[in-house]
Amino acid sequence: MIILSKLTSTAGSYKATQTTSTAKIGLMYVHDYGFASDKNNWKTNLSGYNTDTNRQKNWLFNGVYEWTIPRGSDLSDTAFRVDKSGGVVDGYVSTLAFGVRPVFYLKSDTLFSGGDGTAKTPYKINLQ
Repeated sequence: MIILSKLTSTAGSYKATQTTSTAKIGLMYVHDYGFASDKNNWKTNLSGYNTDTNRQKNWLFNGVYEWTIPRGSDLSDTAFRVDKSGGVVDGYVSTLAFGVRPVFYLKSDTLFSGGDGTAKTPYKINLQ
């Protein structure tokens, strides 16, 4: 569930409206994980993201194995995953049980307005 809020102004008064929306949810793209690191790391091969420097500067690193959306290019039953050390490798999806991180993508004019992502205080965004 996504909670959307919009602040509108009419003749000096403001009105906040809030709606709940359903969006398509998918897995994180492997390049999203790469670009979540410090820009000085962007030239590093993603398999090399398993260093302390890369882990500490990547806000998506959480220390667990998790699948990403693209499959391996050589075999149809492989996909890329982030391993618990922070590097990105491929593996057989039929034999490895790892976590997934559900994601959805926002338009560039969407603004964060609050929340911490928990069930008690979900993220809130403002639509322009």
